[in-house]
Amino acid sequence: MGNNMFWSNALKYGAILGAVMGVSKLFEIYVMYYSDMPLDNAAITYLVEFVAILVVYVWMLYRFTKIYSNQFDSRLGFKFTTGLGYILSMNILAAIIVGVLTTIFYSIMGYDGYIEGYLMRMDEFAALIEEHGPMDETMIEYFETTRDNIEGLQQPSMLVSISSYVYVYIFSGLIIGAIIALITRRKP
Repeated sequence: MGNNMFWSNALKYGAILGAVMGVSKLFEIYVMYYSDMPLDNAAITYLVEFVAILVVYVWMLYRFTKIYSNQFDSRLGFKFTTGLGYILSMNILAAIIVGVLTTIFYSIMGYDGYIEGYLMRMDEFAALIEEHGPMDETMIEYFETTRDNIEGLQQPSMLVSISSYVYVYIFSGLIIGAIIALITRRKP
């Protein structure tokens, strides 16, 4: 019974978390690399959205873990490890959803558009630096090398995309999840 409850809740709330985080990621990608928004406006929009989604992410992890922990009998308590395992399970599913959504997004919008947007942002950033004085040789070489590397990029496969998001979400889940698991644990 307990294992079914764990997976039922982890999958349900992980899917909700993944949908919210996926839409947020698509918005970030669009604003930074596909939109015609000037760099300063795009950066501010990205920063505000990042802070807002971070707050939503932490709140959702806390809320979903609290809902799950309240299903346990108070005589049994709720262990730290149970909470952390639950949070990591939700995060892994969320990461898979975000990886799939970003791959589909790049396929629909065109990965070449992403590369062009990335290079456009680099040019805008270089121009911003030049407004405050000429770039030295090291910076020019760095920008040229980075530009060459970006131009050679190919769209990552869905597996690579999912793997990278799983890594990020496990890492963030461990850090934020440990704090939330400490808060939501209960002794019998």
